[in-house]
Amino acid sequence: MYKVFNNSQKIVIDKSDTPLDFGDAAVICIRDLSRLSEIVESHVFTDSGLDLVLLSAEPHNLVKAFEDIFIKRITGGGWVFDRKNRLLMIKRNGFWDIPKGHIDKGETLEECALREVEEETGVNGLSLVKPLGISRHIFVDGKKRVLKENHWFQMKTAFDGDLKPQKKEGITKVKWVKPSKIREKLDKGWLSVREFYDDFVKPVI
Repeated sequence: MYKVFNNSQKIVIDKSDTPLDFGDAAVICIRDLSRLSEIVESHVFTDSGLDLVLLSAEPHNLVKAFEDIFIKRITGGGWVFDRKNRLLMIKRNGFWDIPKGHIDKGETLEECALREVEEETGVNGLSLVKPLGISRHIFVDGKKRVLKENHWFQMKTAFDGDLKPQKKEGITKVKWVKPSKIREKLDKGWLSVREFYDDFVKPVI
């Protein structure tokens, strides 16, 4: 299953014979890929608020066609836990989030994720634990439709110094969040990040 988010709207692409309950979502079976851009424009960049499910007998081709509608931007970021199993979180533009940023030319995704976490939070001594997966969200930038593909890694650190929010990036607060409070903070952030946490991030409590 391929998932991408438009703020609080979820768009799912899956195989047409998938036996799932999609609730109140708009469900469309795509047979003609040439209509995809029109369908996306009609159901995504509107005020309907309904989730959208796109089904196809060949979902991999549908995913490629969907992504071709957008300009893709790649980021790397880190779910960082300290020795007390607290999660490193940032408050950016009023929303609680996980540190991440755009990949620079010549960087690997791992290098990007480590650099961005340190720049945005002031935390160093980071170690990669494992790749966690990818989250995606879409938005309009001027007249451009953009798909941001966020590559996430789990990290650990023994850092106990001062946290330093990168204010030029709109970050006003950096905080170590104890396990029992993580979901509370994520509820004050983006749906894509919250669902990624539920699906892929398993702090040891």
